[in-house]
Formats: sequence, C-alpha cells, structure tokens
Amino acid sequence: MEVLQKLFTEILNPGVRILFGVAVVYFLWGIFMYIKDGDSEVAKTDGKNHVLWSTVGLFIMTSVWGIMHFLQNSVNTLSGK
Repeated sequence: MEVLQKLFTEILNPGVRILFGVAVVYFLWGIFMYIKDGDSEVAKTDGKNHVLWSTVGLFIMTSVWGIMHFLQNSVNTLSGK
C-alpha cells in the first residue's frame, strides 16, 4: 500500500499538474490566436480547435485527478490511515 501512496504523491500528482499547466497554456494560446487573427477564417478555425481540444484535455485531466484522489483515499481507508 505504501508503494501506491508514493506512486501517487511522487509521480502521478506532479505529472498531472504539469500536463494541466500545459493544457491551460494551450487554451490561452488558442484564445490569443482567435482574437489576434479575427479576420482570417483559417486562424479563427485553428484558434477554435486549440480551445476545443484544450478544454477536452482539461476535462479529462480533471477527471483523472478526481479518480486518482478517490483511489488514494480508498487505499488510505483500506490501510487504516
């Protein structure tokens, strides 16, 4: 059980945080592209795609984060902590 706890705290949590930060930057970049090149349909479509896929990524990462914490709490409950 201690190995799972270390896996969560030392590997998975920092990894999810880094990926979450990258997705936020990608989202903001998409908004910037959409606003900056408002008269170009190609740039607007590209910006919309950045925003769409970063939103999907953020949703998936938030879900994974919630599942990780649920499993972590379940492991803590089973081990009596």
